[in-house]
Amino acid sequence: MSDMLKDIFNGQTALEKLYGRDKCFGCEMGMEGMTNVGKMICDNATYMTQELAELRDSFYYKHWYAEFRTGKAFHPRPKGIHNAKVEVVDLLHFLMGIAVHLGMTAEEIHSFYMQKNQINQDRFNTNMKQEDRTEVENKGIK
Repeated sequence: MSDMLKDIFNGQTALEKLYGRDKCFGCEMGMEGMTNVGKMICDNATYMTQELAELRDSFYYKHWYAEFRTGKAFHPRPKGIHNAKVEVVDLLHFLMGIAVHLGMTAEEIHSFYMQKNQINQDRFNTNMKQEDRTEVENKGIK
């Protein structure tokens, strides 16, 4: 499984290079490096917002249309499931682009994911209330 993540990571690194954006902005020190990584994250977050809208549009969700009122609310539109899968991959491209420019590795992504997944499970299993959340657990992720 981890080889699959490495394949995705390497593919995104190659794509960023093709775009001429293969520099690891997060690896730079100084204001220019921080500005560049900040711009990359903001740009990709904007692009991801659009991809999320396209993912949502794979389903009937607008209550003013007949499909919603006639029992198809939140059902996939024609080719909706396939389109939803494509949009998920588009989101992954932008997310992995952020990881590349932060200087992350596939191993680091895996490690962070596994630690954060455990934190989320612990929050659920202990019936944590949102008002009690302090984010202190996230500071321990390495």
